[in-house]
Amino acid sequence: MSPETDPLDIYSPMRAAWATEFSMNKSMIAAALVVASAPVRAEIDPIVIIGDRYESPVESLPQAIHVISKQDIADRGAKTVGEALQSLPQISISDTIGNGNNPAIRMRGYGSSNVLVLIDGAPLNTATTQLPALNTIPLSTVSRIEIMEGSGGVLYGSGAVGGVINIVTTVSDESSLSLSAGSHGYGQVVAETAIPFATGVATVLVATTTSDGYRDNTDFDDNKFAIGLQSDTGGYQHRVDVQVTRAEQQYLSGSTADMLAANPRGGLTADTNDNETYRIQYRGTQLDQGTPLSVAAKWLKSSQHGTVSGTTQFNQTTESISVSPQLLIESYDMLVGLDAQATDFEFNSPTATYATRVQRSDQHQVSVFARRGVKVSENSHLALGARVTAVADDISKVDEAGGALTASTLRDKQTLTAWEAAIRHSLTENTQLTARVDTHYRIPTLDEQAGYAPFPSSLLKAQTGRSTELGLSTTLGRANLSANIYQTDLRDEIAFQSPANLSRYGNFNIDQTRRAGASATLRMPVSASAEVSANIARVDATITGGDHSGKKVPLVPERSASVELKTVWANEWQTNLSAHYRSQRVLASDFDNVGAVLAPETRIDLSASKRYKAVDLSISVKNLMDETLYDYGVRGFSNLGETVPSGYFDFYVPALPRT
Repeated sequence: MSPETDPLDIYSPMRAAWATEFSMNKSMIAAALVVASAPVRAEIDPIVIIGDRYESPVESLPQAIHVISKQDIADRGAKTVGEALQSLPQISISDTIGNGNNPAIRMRGYGSSNVLVLIDGAPLNTATTQLPALNTIPLSTVSRIEIMEGSGGVLYGSGAVGGVINIVTTVSDESSLSLSAGSHGYGQVVAETAIPFATGVATVLVATTTSDGYRDNTDFDDNKFAIGLQSDTGGYQHRVDVQVTRAEQQYLSGSTADMLAANPRGGLTADTNDNETYRIQYRGTQLDQGTPLSVAAKWLKSSQHGTVSGTTQFNQTTESISVSPQLLIESYDMLVGLDAQATDFEFNSPTATYATRVQRSDQHQVSVFARRGVKVSENSHLALGARVTAVADDISKVDEAGGALTASTLRDKQTLTAWEAAIRHSLTENTQLTARVDTHYRIPTLDEQAGYAPFPSSLLKAQTGRSTELGLSTTLGRANLSANIYQTDLRDEIAFQSPANLSRYGNFNIDQTRRAGASATLRMPVSASAEVSANIARVDATITGGDHSGKKVPLVPERSASVELKTVWANEWQTNLSAHYRSQRVLASDFDNVGAVLAPETRIDLSASKRYKAVDLSISVKNLMDETLYDYGVRGFSNLGETVPSGYFDFYVPALPRT
């Protein structure tokens, strides 16, 4: 399936928009009241994990790194991890469902299967196209979000093409209570209790979120229970997290322009999806050693059931386990490690027609990697690295077509490699230049392989690529400026195009594609009580070989930008005013570039917050000017009814109005 479509949606070209907030006194302005027992931290932590897989100062890394701090999240009035990520123009968020709870992340023109998402260093991505479960992460536990622009094939392996996002959480040593309410029936209660003990602290978190939805049939209920434990003992720091999330969601299909004109809240078909997610994660780190050893392990299980296209039932289970030991040899500035991940995937749709009835598949990956830093001169440092990955797939499925069932099975093994060379040179104490060249890859997911038309006689090829990047960071007076330019060339990029006749088989390899772009970030104080930051990004995403050569890659805005003004007032209120722009986008699945486009969009958000004794208050207004925005759009083959012939139509998922 496509990286930008829900793997369960085997008929409809898209799902409907969801709304995540609700109306208070029929007002379209959302208000959030947050009650907490401890203040948020106000400074960005200069130490990050993402660039080296161990704690390193941001300025020592040869990649473009951004950090969204806990204070940034609070200042912007974000309610979810997806909303927090929307502040950077380098990141484009689309929601194929439209409820804001299922964000598909794009970076540098690449979709969610080419962007790796980590939680405390462990991957949330699995060997399926199911989106990383960002909605399962309680925002109150997030201490910062680290974003690395560009590829990270050596350090992180498959899928780290457009970028890597590491969501860093903490086990709080203080108890808190958070209450939120907003437009469209949105309400949330989060209670967290801290239990200190001799060598550490444990926390218990309970959260419930509900929404009536802006569009018809888009209700949403989500309940979370989590336990976290951190202990320093025996020369090691141990961290254990256990979490259960249960969500009941209703979906509405996308709408054509005519449908939206008749009823902006309506759609073609209504569906349901109930999801249970279980996660157990461990991380152990050796303390105060010259060769510190760390081990990360994670078990993740997601079970879903519901309907698509109104009546077609499905059940789907994805279970993955990953283990990642790594050793930092400080005397040689060298990191060596192993990543192992196993994923089991089961899909069952007893009423499906012209599609897969049953699929049972598994994938096993084992990688070894090494990266070493070399001091070339007093002002220049070189990093060299390599990774080797062995992967094995076992895929079996039963298809239905016109009442006939066909069973097929295929086993496959392959080995993939990646390498990297990067240099960082200090021109002055405040100015640094960086240069990187690396190779990377993405392994086709289990459901992508099963959705490949020639299966089982042949398989999708693994996607491979090469990236080149130059960067500059400097301090000019009180202003901090960073900029980079890059080019990434791929062979056999894995994509999805909505096929004719409602067939599920739309996955294919694009011969060659290219993303060439640049981005810049400026941050500076404008007075003793105000700070402004500006980000701008441009990317040219073009198909450079094969049947669609010369066409634009779908869903990629060529230009995007954001401006943000933070102000602290005399009465201790702090306001955050931001404007976000992205240019037009080709609809998903429209590789021929013949359909409509998503028009350029500008969104203005406003939030205000104040701390009063032990209480934090915040109010936020999203889409302040009430612009017509779209979360997603796709050109797909569909049957709109008996009076309209089947064919290709342009569908849209509208975003929330002012909330």
